[in-house]
Amino acid sequence: MLVTVGMFLFNLLCGLVPCDPQLPKPEILDIPRDVRIRARNIDNRIVEPIVKLPIGIVEGYRMKSMNGRDFFAFEGIPYGESTGGSRRWKPPVPKRPWRGVRQAKKPGSDCLQMSVAKLFRVYGSEDCLYLNVYTPQQPYNYFTFAYSTILKHFFSFRIPIRVLMVYRLSFSSMEGSGSEYGPAYLLNEDIVLITLNYRLGVLGFFSTGDHHMPGNYGAHLHLISNKTRNYFSSVVSSSGTAFQTWGLQSPEKLKYFSNRLAQRFGCQNEDSYELVQCMKRMDSNLLAAAQLSLFDWFPFPPVLFSPTIEPPHPDAFLTVSPEEAYRTGVVAKKPFIMGVTKDEGKTAMMSKLLSSIT
Repeated sequence: MLVTVGMFLFNLLCGLVPCDPQLPKPEILDIPRDVRIRARNIDNRIVEPIVKLPIGIVEGYRMKSMNGRDFFAFEGIPYGESTGGSRRWKPPVPKRPWRGVRQAKKPGSDCLQMSVAKLFRVYGSEDCLYLNVYTPQQPYNYFTFAYSTILKHFFSFRIPIRVLMVYRLSFSSMEGSGSEYGPAYLLNEDIVLITLNYRLGVLGFFSTGDHHMPGNYGAHLHLISNKTRNYFSSVVSSSGTAFQTWGLQSPEKLKYFSNRLAQRFGCQNEDSYELVQCMKRMDSNLLAAAQLSLFDWFPFPPVLFSPTIEPPHPDAFLTVSPEEAYRTGVVAKKPFIMGVTKDEGKTAMMSKLLSSIT
């Protein structure tokens, strides 16, 4: 018992000060900018890469991996408009074209979230649909960037190379950021690394259980969905699969949590449309913070708003359970690796400890 209490207090302390080991970061190279011809200067030295997308031009920068390999970074590339205001709980809208050169040298804002790991701190923005790209090769002057599918043809490569997309999702679907996973080690290999943000928690999975707000505005179970499963060649899943009890929230329970939250904001209404319109007028920071009030003490897993099975509608992403999808054979047959991470059971242990306190 003393060990359990000690670990709980240690984790509480780590919410105030960083306790994780500080992983080394890749070196940022200081590249001269005085003379530039396309991607190289007259001395054939590579300078900051400038790449033309169909909707605008971005300028990245050079970095070094932990093994000393040069690579190119493009950070904070928007793939969608802000999800706030009238776009809250709507499918993402592709980013409008911009003029001039957009600096892609730092990650965009995290999606608005309440972090349990950070002692329930609320941070981020509804303008958060950004991605980061890291490549070991100098890109050609043009490449095709497909926003509707996140990625179709990103670079024209001169050597065989693999594309790795990282979707960061905590098991609670409430917190996280694509920028948490950096290129320091992965770019030692011939890999194009892509990390991205998506909506989380109440802003990503709020649902009334009907066509007015079916849910699933954040990350999805791509291998099961008919809409995107053909865009992936293989999948690595760490810390769980779609079959976990917290992998999906039942439509009934998700609607229950959504109605409880709406009631707290005075938006409870039998008419789903009116409920949705009322909730859209609420401050997004208050919505994120109010999720805490829905927890019954400290459940395990701490799941409120997460992916769900949608009612049939034209834009439906997930209409069958993982069990049914596998049973009927509609799942994409792709190579699939599953694994676990360090300290997987800490949250379960904390839950048991807290629930035993009288």
